[in-house]
Amino acid sequence: MSGVPLGEVEQKEIVRRCWYSHDGHWFTSAVAELGMAAANRLNRRALRAQGVTEARRLRKALGLKEVGSVSDFLGLFDALASVLVPAPTEVRVAPLGERSYEICVDRCFVHETVVRAGNPEAYECAVFDRIAGWHEGAGLPLDEEPPGRRCVKAMGGECRRVLALR
Repeated sequence: MSGVPLGEVEQKEIVRRCWYSHDGHWFTSAVAELGMAAANRLNRRALRAQGVTEARRLRKALGLKEVGSVSDFLGLFDALASVLVPAPTEVRVAPLGERSYEICVDRCFVHETVVRAGNPEAYECAVFDRIAGWHEGAGLPLDEEPPGRRCVKAMGGECRRVLALR
């Protein structure tokens, strides 16, 4: 089979976008079959588990034996985000001390996708469940589980949280 060869960046972007399309189709199917509450619950659980897998695989690929501090984790966070999080997401993270950091999501592809789908007020954000999974996969769990909450951007708020290590 011959075709136009794609560069590494284009290949990565296609695979990433296909994964997120699958995720959206899965969620829509779960809502249709089981209702929004069950779909939200399952989505949060699945993305948490996916985050664990993502962090473990990237740690292994990077040869990171230990992630022992907020600074170490934020380096891994940047690597994970650069590989896995599609544009147009814009995220800022800043350490607040040895055991905590602040994350601000200025632009979120999940929020924009949920708005396009037409039901943002019912969607329960799973972004921080995925990040909690990244922490678990890095061996540096969070002090508290992320609470289930509606997308704050969809409600006109600012997506900003302080996360602390256990």
